Amino acid sequence: MQPLPTRSLPLRAPFRRFSELSTLNEDFSKDFVVMYTLPAADLLEQSHSFPCTYTFKVIGKPEGGFLARTLGAARAALALETDPPFKVREAVGGRHIAITLVPEVQSAEQVLAVYRRLQPLAGLVYLW
Repeated sequence: MQPLPTRSLPLRAPFRRFSELSTLNEDFSKDFVVMYTLPAADLLEQSHSFPCTYTFKVIGKPEGGFLARTLGAARAALALETDPPFKVREAVGGRHIAITLVPEVQSAEQVLAVYRRLQPLAGLVYLW
């Protein structure tokens, strides 16, 4: 059995039906539920050459300064004085915003530190 491809799975959603995950082994039952966790540092080191730019995708509700809190969490985790490079898109209807952060990270531990800072944000819907 192959390990789960944790790098490409959303990190915030607590559960997702197996039928929605086409990259997993098809021998599992259709009712199999996967719980998402942070990618392991060794998996990140195998798939990335640090230092490098790393892409974080954050989707959340735009209320309460979600963009500013997201940028602040990333800045704090990476000990930056300014905001990391980012793009913002608003969903049609304005119910959500999608933020793409593309900071320069020095190690897998920095990637995990950013994920840990982003996960508890109020209004967070999805985190990749």
